Amino acid sequence: MLDSFALLSAMRGIREDYVLDAASILDYKKEMPKKQHYSHKLWGTLLIAAIIVSLFSITAYALGWFGLSARVIPSQEGYPDNPSTASQSGGWVAANGFADSPEAKASMEWEQTYWKMHTEAVGDSGADWPENMGEYADAAMIYGVYNQEMLAELLRIQEKYDLRLHTGLSSSLTTDSFFKIAGIEPFLTADENAVNWQGHYVFEDGSFKGEGRADLEGKTYWYSLTRSKTGVLAPYCLYLHDAMSFDEWQSETEGGIIYFALHSLEQGTEGFVFYQSETWFITISFYSESTIGKTDVEHFSKLFNFNMLCQTNS
Repeated sequence: MLDSFALLSAMRGIREDYVLDAASILDYKKEMPKKQHYSHKLWGTLLIAAIIVSLFSITAYALGWFGLSARVIPSQEGYPDNPSTASQSGGWVAANGFADSPEAKASMEWEQTYWKMHTEAVGDSGADWPENMGEYADAAMIYGVYNQEMLAELLRIQEKYDLRLHTGLSSSLTTDSFFKIAGIEPFLTADENAVNWQGHYVFEDGSFKGEGRADLEGKTYWYSLTRSKTGVLAPYCLYLHDAMSFDEWQSETEGGIIYFALHSLEQGTEGFVFYQSETWFITISFYSESTIGKTDVEHFSKLFNFNMLCQTNS
């Protein structure tokens, strides 16, 4: 997995003539204000730093750093109630943020807190749960908060990362009601019966999750699709046992870049398709019993209109 530290480490020992050539291409000039006296060595250091800043976003896109690698928070600890999920190559993936974002950090912290507390807390929930949680009744249902101790932890994490909580949920939806409540038009490019999509729930801000099955070129994909808004504490965070074992690449599409991640299993293939706008994070995770290649995944991604997925009328 690549990060900014890897980039800096890779730049050790760069010859000065290479740096100056790069500076020339980027239109940097070896001129400094007369009132300041910079040493030749310091100038080279400052120039390298400036070039890193200029090239970082370009390099990140070129290497797929805004795909899965940018979303994984490395962690050897799996779910607290299931030690078998722990792995040296494990990591958490949030639904609505990159690894260094408040959304991702908060989502991981809440996920770990939930699994530590929920078993004991369920016994304290009472027969009138979630109504007995007062003004936080809806949030208690969404986040699985069963007692006041869990609620205090949820509110602590929310305040720590300065995020909103989800406050409403619509579920058990028909196809028509799903799109109406989500505030968007159908986003499948293939016939819905062929793709077999079912929207499971929609939050108050238009975030949603659904699942489906797609049969494409003789291969079956079982997939889950989430649309998640930034600025919110997402109630779920995915733990990947082999987070560093995925092959990653990207392709451009009208309006943005689609990021792919693929991992071969003993039986079948698992993977991700990512897309994001300023407001929305789109995540499609899939599994197939067949051997899936890069071309297969790219064809699969064309079943979805990502521009439509990132629009809302709400």
